[in-house]
Amino acid sequence: MTKYKIAVIGLSFGGWVIENELKGNEYFEIDSVCDLNAEKARSWGEKLGVPYYTDMERLFSERDIKAVALITGPKGRGALIRKCIERGIHVMTTKPFELLASEAEKTLSFAEEKGIQVFANSPRMVPTGEMRRIREMIRDYDLGRPVAYYGSTWCSYREKPDGTWYDDPSLCPVAPVFRLGIYLINDLSQIFCGVDGVSVSESRIFTGRPTADNASLTIRHKDGSIGTIFASFCIDDLDYYKCSYILHFERGSIYKGVLPDERRDEVSLQLSCKYKGEHVMLDERIPVSESGYQWKEFRDAIDGHRSPNCIGSETIVSAIRILEKMKECAQIR
Repeated sequence: MTKYKIAVIGLSFGGWVIENELKGNEYFEIDSVCDLNAEKARSWGEKLGVPYYTDMERLFSERDIKAVALITGPKGRGALIRKCIERGIHVMTTKPFELLASEAEKTLSFAEEKGIQVFANSPRMVPTGEMRRIREMIRDYDLGRPVAYYGSTWCSYREKPDGTWYDDPSLCPVAPVFRLGIYLINDLSQIFCGVDGVSVSESRIFTGRPTADNASLTIRHKDGSIGTIFASFCIDDLDYYKCSYILHFERGSIYKGVLPDERRDEVSLQLSCKYKGEHVMLDERIPVSESGYQWKEFRDAIDGHRSPNCIGSETIVSAIRILEKMKECAQIR
């Protein structure tokens, strides 16, 4: 298989993507790099032995690329993606997709109109094995209306201010939820839809940044269901980034990765429900094989074989509406 040429734009977190996702990638070959910071662009270009740029438009004019990995900050990312779309270039980006739901909606609509593929690492365009199984459980055991959920994720950071958008409460509100809990928001927005209101609580325990390192978000959905998402950079138990949750429905509950587990190649799923008058309990383990970024699915979509299971744009936009309300709530406080 011939690898498609891809440019990496945005080299702060983009550097991590290069090292952990694109080096030795089976489907894409790094053609060039770009960053507004000239030294950063030069350093990565020389390290990889590829052309480097500080101007995205110039890169587009001089390089024959099929796709970009757009790993810039979320503010204004929609406009950058549209510039790629105008050039007929497919886009893999990162979370959060945008800060504004209206911009995300406009961008995704434009991509569909032009037949350009736009993927992100979260929410994953093709639902994961555990998300597909959860949907099957909801359907097959007739769990009924969504009622509530509790999700949590954590890690151990002891950060210092560095002048990036991570230090700015207006760009990174309720920081642990915005940076880490976003994975839970993106996943659970596929099941619990339509945000009606939010409340937040946040604190600074260990961080040197002006933004929080410990936070929770409570969401009230339009159907009456209520969810809470806890995210923290303060917990050093070596059980990082799990994104565990409990989902409650009218006639049952689903538990994903709730207990400590050394296995990282699979995730536990439990179901407890009332089905046809009987108490049904399931305990399953689902393989976790997908990369953080769905490069194979992205390549397949570019080649005209987009999965019929891909999520709709409304799922992405719905999650961003939650972020908008979270930011408004944090500013009021």
